[in-house]
Amino acid sequence: MKDCRGLTDLIAAELTLSIRGENWGMHAGVRLVHADGREAPVWWFVPLSERKNRPLFDSTGFSQLDDIRIAALTMSRHCRDVLAGDAAKFAAVANEWRRATDPQYRQSLQKRKLP
Repeated sequence: MKDCRGLTDLIAAELTLSIRGENWGMHAGVRLVHADGREAPVWWFVPLSERKNRPLFDSTGFSQLDDIRIAALTMSRHCRDVLAGDAAKFAAVANEWRRATDPQYRQSLQKRKLP
């Protein structure tokens, strides 16, 4: 995974912006990664009602660059509080991402017993 560590200071001391090629280089995955290993895709900060619509932009013709540009627009619109240091919103999105993608975490939640 390639990290853009130079952007860390722009985001917060604990977060790094990670951009990596996906789908054999056809697309770019953009995530915020915490120093402790938690991660959250930028798209998951967008409210559900708005996830079907991509922001308006002029296409470059290169899908990876377009993905990164859309991620930048998404972050400017929906991640302002996280970029300002709101750890609670990042934690909520990162926990939801982990719940959705990690089957062991999902099973551990199912085995828990409430007091």
